[in-house]
Amino acid sequence: MDPAKQSQATTKRTSRRVEPPDLAEIIAHALLCCFLEYAMFPRFFKPFFCADKYFYMFEVVCEGCLFEVKVLVKVEGYEVVEGLYYHKDYMWVKKEGAKAKIGITDYAQKQLREIVFAELPSAGDEITKDEPFGTVESVKAVSDLVAPISGKIDEVNEKVKDSPEILNEDPYNQAWLIIVTPVNPEEIDALMDFTKAVNWHKELAKEK
Repeated sequence: MDPAKQSQATTKRTSRRVEPPDLAEIIAHALLCCFLEYAMFPRFFKPFFCADKYFYMFEVVCEGCLFEVKVLVKVEGYEVVEGLYYHKDYMWVKKEGAKAKIGITDYAQKQLREIVFAELPSAGDEITKDEPFGTVESVKAVSDLVAPISGKIDEVNEKVKDSPEILNEDPYNQAWLIIVTPVNPEEIDALMDFTKAVNWHKELAKEK
């Protein structure tokens, strides 16, 4: 090929304008994802009752049509996420293989209000079920972090120590506290599951 023509062809290829996706296409794709999720996971799509003042929310995460649905319920404004286990001292536990991730609930962070400091243990330390393993301080009070299970700490979330405000912003994701290897994995199964936690939050809301 003539170098001049090759250069021209290259210029044409690199300068081609790529149009952004049409809004209608985006909406159609989202609806298709929702339809497929409904077909695959019908139990997630339950009707909600305004009289009970709670409702289901769905977050569809789609990456190349490999997507997941995250389900949570709001009870009087307090979020309860499916797939976690809940402890009476307002902690949650998530199974991650042989390990467990631990954090505070949305109810806890809303009661504390603006969190300004978090004192956490170190990797290698051990925690004991129903015993404090750290503290969080807010403009309102200082509260103990109570261990929902026993285990050895493998990892500590340094982000929470550096930026404790993320406990208010994202308690179920970015603001996890510690990852542990449980001493007795059955302790996790003994905690409240999603359904029990929803009912528990209803009782908490009645007490307010």
